[in-house]
Amino acid sequence: MSSSWPPNPRDAKHRQPVRTWHAIPVTMVMIAICLVTALRTQMGEHGEAADWMYFRSQTQRQELEAKYQSLAAEQRALEDSGIGENDAKARELGERIIAFNEETLSISSDALADIKSGQVWRLFTPMFLHFSILHLVFNVYWLWMLGSLLEIRYRSWNYLLLVLAVALISNLAQALARGTSFGGMSGVNYGLFGFLFLHGKYHPAPSFRLDSQTVFMMLAWLVFCFTGALGPVANWAHSFGFLTGATAGFTHAMLAGGGKLIKRRSEFKRAVSSVRSDALHQCHVCGTTERDDPDAEFRVCPDGEEYCTKHLPNGESP
Repeated sequence: MSSSWPPNPRDAKHRQPVRTWHAIPVTMVMIAICLVTALRTQMGEHGEAADWMYFRSQTQRQELEAKYQSLAAEQRALEDSGIGENDAKARELGERIIAFNEETLSISSDALADIKSGQVWRLFTPMFLHFSILHLVFNVYWLWMLGSLLEIRYRSWNYLLLVLAVALISNLAQALARGTSFGGMSGVNYGLFGFLFLHGKYHPAPSFRLDSQTVFMMLAWLVFCFTGALGPVANWAHSFGFLTGATAGFTHAMLAGGGKLIKRRSEFKRAVSSVRSDALHQCHVCGTTERDDPDAEFRVCPDGEEYCTKHLPNGESP
């Protein structure tokens, strides 16, 4: 009696990355969180609804801005009233402004203040924040395409560890280099891209290779964002996300025997470069090629080398 087995979702083919949604639970959950967060914050217009997800709380920054506006208004009022600098009110306001500047400096100089206070989830949660429809659609699309491929082939737990590692490093890099008001899944997406790119290039038997158009587009977009033509972009998150994923992909490929593949490629290039230009055959003994003698005949012998009929090893007939 024959039985009908359901298709294995991990056997997905090229351009068919997912057969059933339950094969990619981590990717599905991340997409859902991105969508819900976008709705709650109205694409960042109401950031207070997800203040706990920013790398650093935005509430404190908003309070500082309100305090600055209040101090500036008081200073303008004193100037309009003609009160001199030595007046008690002017001195008191000056002291408050100095204290405010010191407070602002201490807060802005430590991007990890909230992290150090125990809010370690902020190292990861900025990846769920998006600030426009295009930003959201672009990131969700690539998370679906790249994340599905990885989660199906390398299991959800391994995939989740990769996502967390990429998010951690890319968010830290962006926060320390450009400040804490950022968000988006693009750093993680570039990490997934980097993993697939290097893994497919150096793994001796890769389960998937990215097509050249995808590789060109992702790398070109990475470079284009640095031009500033698109406005403020989390370029450090993109770059360090890509480097983290690429390092993981390369390491995985090396552990699977990628070093031997690199060695064989190098040996092949040396062998090819030793043959004269445009020549397909070369005698191992005399170096003659078909370019030197169009009538020459060549044979590959059991030792793996190629010989012309004049210099065949003993026991080999022309």
